[in-house]
Amino acid sequence: MNEFDFIATHLRPLVKAPEADGLRDDVAILPSRVRPAIVTTDTIVERVHFRAEDPLDTVAKKLIRTNVSDCLAKGAKPFAATLNIVWSRGRSEADLMTFVSGMSEDLETFQIDLLGGDTTSTLGGLVFSLTLYGECVSESGPVRRSGAQVNDDVWVTGSIGDAALGLKMLKQSTDSAESWLCNAYLVPNLPAEGVADLVNAYANASMDVSDGLIADATHLVEASEKGIELTLERVPVSEAAKSVLQQPMSAENLLKLCAGGDDYQALFTAPLAHREAVLKKALADGIALTRIGSVVNGPAELLLTFEGRRVEPPQAGWQHFMFS
Repeated sequence: MNEFDFIATHLRPLVKAPEADGLRDDVAILPSRVRPAIVTTDTIVERVHFRAEDPLDTVAKKLIRTNVSDCLAKGAKPFAATLNIVWSRGRSEADLMTFVSGMSEDLETFQIDLLGGDTTSTLGGLVFSLTLYGECVSESGPVRRSGAQVNDDVWVTGSIGDAALGLKMLKQSTDSAESWLCNAYLVPNLPAEGVADLVNAYANASMDVSDGLIADATHLVEASEKGIELTLERVPVSEAAKSVLQQPMSAENLLKLCAGGDDYQALFTAPLAHREAVLKKALADGIALTRIGSVVNGPAELLLTFEGRRVEPPQAGWQHFMFS
């Protein structure tokens, strides 16, 4: 199947927005929005961001959700995307259809219009890239990483470390808890879309957790130039993770969970004065939310404590090494 047949047969049916002109042109019109629009992009590479044996419908969903996570954590909601596919010639057409199926499902789930993109092939591994456009909830634009203030509460949605554990267990998953963790790695469990409204209403600084809670909290510290103290025993851990790691949770286990990646939750700071309002809105919108620390006076550094004592992380989290 050549590029144009693939676009006509399998990608064109995914396109609903008139601005895309049925993927018949070299450009699309970006739909105009009332409030500021943001753009984010992620690329995922076989054997780097996903395993060669991962089902390709889950790879497509991971590609979409890594971008949606960025969007929601900025106080914005997605509306359009462009897709680039670098397809491996060693893969079958059935594999391609599996990828398209997953893409179609999540475009529908998140109400995202596919506007266009590019397709090519390689003798190497698969590479996928998605550029996502979102509309800010507020006319003032996105909530940046740089706005944290001393005495802000630090909040995180969902649970931390499930995907890292799932990746570790994929080859030996047998019981339901381990299966749930494996699925958390394959298809990220994002917070409800209402988190964008929550962030917009109360957050001073916000970002998603993708490289691990420790690494991303450090990014907030650096951008805001404020100290942050996280209490490890407050970090939300799923029942599935607890059943695998066994309770009571040790500092060592919590540090490992916080240094993992692929959580795709929202991490934000908000004024202490809004604590009850933040909790009330999260409850009303069905958002699992936990207060895990505070922004503190002192040097711009990340402090981790467990049962009242300071602990040091074994590693900060996932990093890309471009030159090695």
